[in-house]
Amino acid sequence: MSIPTISLSQSRATLIAAIRDACLSHGFFQLTDHSIPTSLQSSLFGQMATFFSRPVSIKLHSTKQDHIEGGYEEFRKYSLETGRGKPDLNEGFAIGPAFVKNQWPDETVYPELSGFRKTCESYYAAMHSMAREVGGLIAEGLGLAKDYFEEYFKDELAHVRLIHYFRPDTVAEETEEIGAGAHTDWTLITLLLQDQIGGLKVQYKDTGEWLDVPPTPGAYVVNCGDLLARFTNGVYVSARHKVLAPPKGLHRYSVPYFSDGNPEYVVDVLPMGSEWKEWVGDRKGEVPKAERLWEPVTAGDYFQSKWLESASGGNVENGLGLGA
Repeated sequence: MSIPTISLSQSRATLIAAIRDACLSHGFFQLTDHSIPTSLQSSLFGQMATFFSRPVSIKLHSTKQDHIEGGYEEFRKYSLETGRGKPDLNEGFAIGPAFVKNQWPDETVYPELSGFRKTCESYYAAMHSMAREVGGLIAEGLGLAKDYFEEYFKDELAHVRLIHYFRPDTVAEETEEIGAGAHTDWTLITLLLQDQIGGLKVQYKDTGEWLDVPPTPGAYVVNCGDLLARFTNGVYVSARHKVLAPPKGLHRYSVPYFSDGNPEYVVDVLPMGSEWKEWVGDRKGEVPKAERLWEPVTAGDYFQSKWLESASGGNVENGLGLGA
């Protein structure tokens, strides 16, 4: 059992059907043959390794100030799994859109970080375009116009998060320590680039089994988020996933793009008609819900509530995942 791998080079009809089936069955899939240059991916990983190898005192000069801004996020800052009681073993650097304040390191003071900001901004722009492309494919799979989500993506408060996972010397090797606790993402979709270390696991909804998501060079792991589940009234799956901490001495780098939407956009059940009974009705347990599972919510309010929950150690009673 593994998550589907889907090539963007297929015919559009085949591609739409494959993504729709993956959203129904797993809530996760991998995309290959996309337009993101491997040179940009490699450059980003190189910049990440340089930044995260800096002393903590240097990284703290770029500390993120609130949930909207970009900037450095300290090691063990978040706990994504509600009630686990342990912080996740990662540090990060969040990159928001140009209209928010990103706390960039000063490249005149730290010349070794020359190019960090430019590379991050180029990557952010490329991923925003890719998210809109995937959003259009998902919309068509729901029987909607491919531009249905355009207002969601307009002035989107999306974040790229550069994540560095490692196991400190104080953690026993035999202990299954968690790089990112089990959670669902808060997004419409998440697009994840991961290095070759591995450790990502997704929970298969039909059995509860945890499936490995082995790295595929250059590919993007795509997962449905909470907002897509709300749009489809629970028919599309916002799958739980987690990340194991790498063995001692290894450093794992991953880069999720969290499509969090325009903060003012109201997320409510989509106006899907009879066609979705045709592709859902014959699947065991997969029928459109007669009753609304969630009340409408703005994308901004949902993001803020979930960020507060994770930053408080997962102990806030509420409904951007931050790890993958």
